[in-house]
Amino acid sequence: MLNLAKALKSSLPFKVKIYQSVCDQFKDKGIEIDPEYAHEVKDVFDSKDITGIVCLIPVEEELLALPVTYLTFMDSFPLKVRVEHYKRKRIKKVGALQ
Repeated sequence: MLNLAKALKSSLPFKVKIYQSVCDQFKDKGIEIDPEYAHEVKDVFDSKDITGIVCLIPVEEELLALPVTYLTFMDSFPLKVRVEHYKRKRIKKVGALQ
């Protein structure tokens, strides 16, 4: 079985929604992001322990690099169950480090 980052990369492009809290942070910087809009992921990489699996998402004139833990994957996405499992493990791991 491919590791999740490679599996996501081989599924490009796919759509995600960005968490409201992240949209709010970008709004403070003058970048409007609709949390209900399904954004297309252009690339995926694994930064390992730094921020985990990261998706590159073009928004307006910016290219956002967001960890999958800040994204909602569409119910129809074939890797959604694996992504949700990864997100739960990643959040626990980061919480344990703090």
